[in-house]
Amino acid sequence: LIITGGSEEAFWVDSVRIQSNDQAGNDDIYVPMHVIVSDLYQEVEFSEVGNPTYYLGVSNTGNLANTNDTLGFYLHQDPNQPNFLYDGSPIMGFINPDYDSLVGRYIFDDEFLVPATELSVDTFPQLKTIVVKKEFWPVRIQIPPADQYWPWWKIKEKLYIFYSEEGKPESGRDNKNEQYIALEVLTVFYDEPPDWWVEVTPPDSIPETYLGMALDIDCISDSGAWNYPGNYDEPRRMTSIQGYGETNEKYRMAIAQKDPCYDTLSGEGQITYCWRDNHNPAFEKEPVYAMHILRNDSVVYPAGGYVDEELYRWMSTPGHILQGDGSPTDYNIVTTGKVIPAQSFPPSDTYSVAYVLVVSDEENIEKLNDCVDMVKCGNVNRDGQVTIADVVYFINYLFRGGPEIWRYMGDDNGDGVSSITDCVSLLGYLLKGGPPPTCSSL
Repeated sequence: LIITGGSEEAFWVDSVRIQSNDQAGNDDIYVPMHVIVSDLYQEVEFSEVGNPTYYLGVSNTGNLANTNDTLGFYLHQDPNQPNFLYDGSPIMGFINPDYDSLVGRYIFDDEFLVPATELSVDTFPQLKTIVVKKEFWPVRIQIPPADQYWPWWKIKEKLYIFYSEEGKPESGRDNKNEQYIALEVLTVFYDEPPDWWVEVTPPDSIPETYLGMALDIDCISDSGAWNYPGNYDEPRRMTSIQGYGETNEKYRMAIAQKDPCYDTLSGEGQITYCWRDNHNPAFEKEPVYAMHILRNDSVVYPAGGYVDEELYRWMSTPGHILQGDGSPTDYNIVTTGKVIPAQSFPPSDTYSVAYVLVVSDEENIEKLNDCVDMVKCGNVNRDGQVTIADVVYFINYLFRGGPEIWRYMGDDNGDGVSSITDCVSLLGYLLKGGPPPTCSSL
């Protein structure tokens, strides 16, 4: 059987006839055959990225680490070689109109996120930043005419990894804390089906949908994968897991929610705000809907992965939950950062949530706190605030050979370079009420 397709996308339905020759008078058999000529379906790709501090496994399905012992925030400079993350994934939960609760994810053996693009990994030397880009659908897309709706939503993910150099000893500041950070931005938008898609009648409305992350964190411990459940930090919107054992309690990993960039109208026109904080008191932080620390022995391992109904229940349950008494065992984190309201079909808005993933190899939790606090546009000196001190630090770096700024946080105009123009813009914001600083969109 030879099928030749052209350059145009197409969907063909036919059948293969199998003739009967058994002399018993049995009928021929017709086997339905569906043929698609399209670039819709992408191969699943895995790769690794890193900076001077860690390696991290990435995929065009959104997966992180993929159960690889050396690619889950693996600290390759540490003699103990700890691997903090066993597996992780964006998650998107909703009630299918024809079925029960569904949660798109690509974690453990739950391979329900389908890549829509190839994996893109780009390095921007001027900002000392690596950007990983991919798009994927939250459910499996079956070949039509399957009795299912088009997935409606598509997820776009950008993952930022930073690699500034170490600070100069005379500066009194460690310039490489951002080497322990990965910044992940998820954006959800409506995706039109291709012209050839054979779809059942679309629904009148789309149900409420939850967007977040699921992480199986295995901070290095003295007892295999056992961990302490860490803590919740509401002001930072952070959930953490701590290593277990006398020698490894210092290892920690956290996920914290940050508000992504957004546009608003003011008397001076349209202004873009990023990473809202107390420096802009007129804008309150968007609350975290859910931050749950769950036991793997009751949520994951009995089923060889998450169960849709259970995972949806955790995603849709607001607040903080620590499953168990807090004694050491194997934990995972399920967090919901965005609740997309039910709405008429087709949806018109886009929705975004940003997460900071942080690892620490110090004895106390302050490194986690400092790294999460650092993630603010304009905070080039890494002290967790946007003040005139950042302008001074910027000038010293540009003209006096001072310690390196956090270049990504200093690219206010988004041109891919931290320059005097960005410094002037930051000064105008602090002293003259100009637009707040933004981060490079890359």
